[in-house]
Amino acid sequence: MELQALENFLDEQGVAYRLSGKSIAFKECPECGSQKWKVLLKVERDDDEKPILGKCMSGKCGQGFSSISYLIKMGIDRDAVFALHGKNPEMNLKGFLPELPNLVPQVPITKPVKEPTPEVDISGFFRFEEWPDHPVVQYSTKRGLPKELWPMVRINHDSNSVVFLCYQGRKVVGYQERFIKPFDPNMKTKTSYGFLVSEFVLEFPNPGKKILVCEGPFTAVAAFVFGYHAICTFGSAMGEKQIARIIAASEANGQPIGMAAESDKAGFKAFDRLSKHLFWKNINIFKVVSDEKDLNDALVNGKPVKELTSEGEWEPMLPSGAWSGFLS
Repeated sequence: MELQALENFLDEQGVAYRLSGKSIAFKECPECGSQKWKVLLKVERDDDEKPILGKCMSGKCGQGFSSISYLIKMGIDRDAVFALHGKNPEMNLKGFLPELPNLVPQVPITKPVKEPTPEVDISGFFRFEEWPDHPVVQYSTKRGLPKELWPMVRINHDSNSVVFLCYQGRKVVGYQERFIKPFDPNMKTKTSYGFLVSEFVLEFPNPGKKILVCEGPFTAVAAFVFGYHAICTFGSAMGEKQIARIIAASEANGQPIGMAAESDKAGFKAFDRLSKHLFWKNINIFKVVSDEKDLNDALVNGKPVKELTSEGEWEPMLPSGAWSGFLS
C-alpha cells in the first residue's frame, strides 16, 4: 500500500510507529502486549488494495499480522481500516454471495458483536497493606503515591515492580508494571499479556476536579496529589477510544480537560493530537507545566506546577494533603 497514506492514518489514530528501512515498526503488539517495537511489517508495494505483511519478532509471540489485522486488533474502527486499504467490507462480502431471485428477501450484513473484555487475574500480586515495608511500597511512597490510591496498585514480588491496575467499571482489564530497579534503563515497564493500551485509560478519580491527562502512571499519581482527576494513557500515542474515554470523563464531571505533556517531540505531538480532537467538539484544553522534568519530579521536589491556556497563565497549583508540607 502507499506508505504516506499509511503514515498519515497512523498519525491521526495515535498509533506509535517508526520507519526502519523498508519496514515499518510498531511499538505495541496487541497479541503479546510487548511494548518493544517488535512488530515489523514490510513495505514492498504501492498497491492500495493489498495490505502489507509482517509479524511480531518477539520470541514469545511470533504472531503474523497484515496492516489490516494489526490495526483492527489495536482497536481502530474496522470500516476506517478497510477504507484506508481501498476496500468496502460490505461490498466485498456481497461479491462472494450468489445472485438471488428478487423474490428472496436480502439478508442485511451486520457487524460481528465484539466480545466483552475478559477480566485479568491479579491473584498472584500482593496488596500494599499486606506488605507495607516492601521495597515496592517504599519506592512508591517516595514518588508520592498516597494511601488513597493503594487500592489501584499491587506488588509483584517476583519482578520487584509496582503494578498499576486498569479498571473498566469494577473489572480489571489489564495492568502495567513499573520495575523499581530495571536491568535495562530502556525497559522500565511491562504490560500485561494481551492488554490493548490504546483502548483503555488508567483513572485516579478526583470528583469535581479538572481532568488532567498524563502519559505515565506516576505522572498521574502526581496529578492526583496536585488536585486533579488524573487520567493516564500509558504513553504519548493516544488511540481514538482513549480520547473518547477522556471526553466522557470530562462530561461526567463537568470539568475542563488539561494535559501534562512532556517537553519532547512525542509530548508535543500528543498535546497537538488531543487539542485538535477537542477543538472540533468545542472543548478548550489547558496545559500543566513545571520547571522540573515532569509533574512527578515537581511533586517529589516540592515544586509548584502552573496551568497555561491560550488566554494566559493561571495560578500555580500546590500539592494537596500531606504533601503540602513540602513547600512550607
